[in-house]
Amino acid sequence: MAIEMDTSLPSIRFLQQYVKEHTPIELQTTTGDRLVGRLAWQDPIYFCIRDDGGHQYLVNRQLVVYVKPVDAPGEG
Repeated sequence: MAIEMDTSLPSIRFLQQYVKEHTPIELQTTTGDRLVGRLAWQDPIYFCIRDDGGHQYLVNRQLVVYVKPVDAPGEG
């Protein structure tokens, strides 16, 4: 059974803008890990974060405390 992405939810549409605009973000998890990079994609279960070194991290949505935009290096 496939899990569908509910694009009617404001949070899904908002985060999709981060993907589309390649917005640098900071993501904090319930385990205390902090990832900084760009949101490459999202699905109903995971976020994929890509850091400046090209490494990709899959983070379970249920473990996310917050996602916020950050200034890109050299900006702001």
